[in-house]
Amino acid sequence: MNDHADAGLRVLAVAVRPLPTRAPVPAEREEAERDLCLLGLVARTDPPRAQAARRDLPLRLAHVWNWHPRQNVGEPVTAAQRHQAARVLRQASERIRAVAPNVRPYDERLPGPATAALLRAAEESELLVPAPS
Repeated sequence: MNDHADAGLRVLAVAVRPLPTRAPVPAEREEAERDLCLLGLVARTDPPRAQAARRDLPLRLAHVWNWHPRQNVGEPVTAAQRHQAARVLRQASERIRAVAPNVRPYDERLPGPATAALLRAAEESELLVPAPS
């Protein structure tokens, strides 16, 4: 993992934790990250920022919520879910502004499911690079 990070790659951990039926999604990071099962690591370059700067385009950050498997279709998003999405987007925008002041990020929360939301976003975008924050 350190070799990837030293090479300038973003290293992401992918993990899961089953939640009991109808359990609320944890609002706090510490609670959400408790008792996770690591599935693996993903190393990737960070092209969205570079592409936006190269093309002098704003960088669109989209958060698509992957609903809890037992959350009914059409069930309203909780305040905790909205807060978490806003926090993720705000932190990503701050990181981009800190390392690439010439890039203009803007963010939005898109209704899921994720695949359909990203396909809609792709239709509206000149360049779409799915990337976690």
